[in-house]
Amino acid sequence: MPIITLIAAILVGLFTFFGFTDFSFPLFSIGMLAAGIAIFVGECLLYSLTLSPLATLEENTIPHLMRIVRRNFLSHMGNFLLFLFVFISIVGSSFLSVIQDPQLKHGLMLGWIVFFGFALDLLRNEWNHFTNLLNPSYLVRSISQMALHAVQNDEDEEVRNQLDNLTEICLRSIEKNKLALGTETVQTFPPIIHAFLGSAKSIAHSIQDVAKEEGKGKDQSSYMNFYLIPRLEMIFNRALDHGAEPICRHVVMAMGKIIMYCAQFDLSLVSFPVHFLTKFALTAQHHHVDEEALLTTSTLVEIAKRIISDIDITYAELEEPYRSIITGLDAIAKGTFKKRKEGSISLLIQPLEEIKSLFQTEKMAQHRDTPVILQEIDSLLEEYRVLEEVMSTLPSFSSETPKQEADADSE
Repeated sequence: MPIITLIAAILVGLFTFFGFTDFSFPLFSIGMLAAGIAIFVGECLLYSLTLSPLATLEENTIPHLMRIVRRNFLSHMGNFLLFLFVFISIVGSSFLSVIQDPQLKHGLMLGWIVFFGFALDLLRNEWNHFTNLLNPSYLVRSISQMALHAVQNDEDEEVRNQLDNLTEICLRSIEKNKLALGTETVQTFPPIIHAFLGSAKSIAHSIQDVAKEEGKGKDQSSYMNFYLIPRLEMIFNRALDHGAEPICRHVVMAMGKIIMYCAQFDLSLVSFPVHFLTKFALTAQHHHVDEEALLTTSTLVEIAKRIISDIDITYAELEEPYRSIITGLDAIAKGTFKKRKEGSISLLIQPLEEIKSLFQTEKMAQHRDTPVILQEIDSLLEEYRVLEEVMSTLPSFSSETPKQEADADSE
């Protein structure tokens, strides 16, 4: 809000209303010159104090930061107006005494006072702008907004560029152990995909959809998922390598949101992100981070429930997306069993039992894909029951203490 400009305008109004316009022209000319020089020095000082930190921030955390600075139209306009004020102040201080008409002099002087207040507001805004640019969190939000704006304008290449920028910010944040910044960056991905899928549903894309059905167009929705999800995998793996487990959890939650957005758009898009989400869990198990596997399991079960509750699946093809979910749960359960063979089999198969109960409800009983899905679940459950029987017949050596083993060896 231009507070200083408003104050200057009120002062000019009071001067005019009460007739306080008998200014000393020589002193006023000196004041104009001093104000112009002060604004110029303030602008130069602002750039000298911020450009070096911005370059360091670009090198360490925010890629292409200077490009963001250069592309800010409002900042360029503000700089132009500030230098215009400096020019007017310096020139006006020299030629004010040449003007003979007193009323014209008074009008120019009162107008300059308002312009001076406006220049101070511009300088203050420029300072706030550059201060924000030194805040990585502000820049992450700005880049996210640029990506959303590019989605609205169908600038797919710009969307991909901003996704790359956000990915690099997150990777650098993990390396610098900036968990808050990395977490905030991960949280920007689902809204961008949501906006992109929402844009793909708009009437403006009807011609592209027809071209895609005829085999003449490109499936941009699938392509954007294929573009983003491997980058999330890079972030997940880097976070695991650096022990940044909070970021791993947020990547899993972000993937869950992306899968639901894909399901709401087209159920055929679900299998690809589910495959990668399962891969995240198996990688976490390999790194002995079992919490991520548990979170992935609960996420997949929740997705399975929400597809049925939130989407009209009357005529939808459910076999492919649910097969990918069931396969993912089975892979995670087997990975857990390999690490802890003494664990309860009933806990491993509980997620599969929950999905089975979903398809045994009255709503799903008549769906055409229900028998195939139930048959696949029952086949897996039977394998686990056989495994449980085999494990129950094996002797348990874990109950023997080291002392008992030593006594047995001595005998």
